[in-house]
Amino acid sequence: MLRGEANCGGHVTLLFTVDSNPTALLEQGSRGAGFSLATGCTVSAHWDADSNPSLPNLFHTTVLDVCREVGIDLPSDAGWTFVVEHELPFSQGFGLSAAGAVATALALQFAQGAEFSAEVRTNALRIAHVVERRLSTGLGDVSGLYVGGVELRRRPGFPAPIGPGSVHSWDASIPLLLAWRSAASHHTKEYIDNPDWKQSITSAGTAALKPLEVGEWTESRW
Repeated sequence: MLRGEANCGGHVTLLFTVDSNPTALLEQGSRGAGFSLATGCTVSAHWDADSNPSLPNLFHTTVLDVCREVGIDLPSDAGWTFVVEHELPFSQGFGLSAAGAVATALALQFAQGAEFSAEVRTNALRIAHVVERRLSTGLGDVSGLYVGGVELRRRPGFPAPIGPGSVHSWDASIPLLLAWRSAASHHTKEYIDNPDWKQSITSAGTAALKPLEVGEWTESRW
């Protein structure tokens, strides 16, 4: 029997580009600006050889697959149970797919006996980035979560040295009022995989980024 639990806050992207052309998933992502949230989701991962053998959903199966690809030795998918407690709604722009992937990857490592460390955290973020791009559920949320605070993503991809991404941030404790629709909005995939939307978003994001990329990225720029 294995058990692990982890939490990860969400992320809000304020403006962004769609850079999904590179073949390598760690090179895909976005330029843009956004901020990390303390509020997000908690994932509990539990494996029991004697449990009713049922396969996890596509999202968690993908996290399991990517964990194994980076060398984390995990037992078979059958037997894993995931319980997700989310403090914010999905498909409302709060980066919960990224937060869920990070929390799941952390929980799986904890279930294997790992203790929290910089390496374990980076592993989880790297896994989450690949999951996001493989399922097309997001672009730059994981890069934002990697640095925390209010970030400026200057170069797309998972942050260096693992990927080519370049992200700068500053941190402050800022109270926020979050609001959302009563019903789920369109899935991210519907926008970032659509050629017309991709062009429009990237054009707008590039124009909005120009004044932000001049000078040092500090709280004074806010």
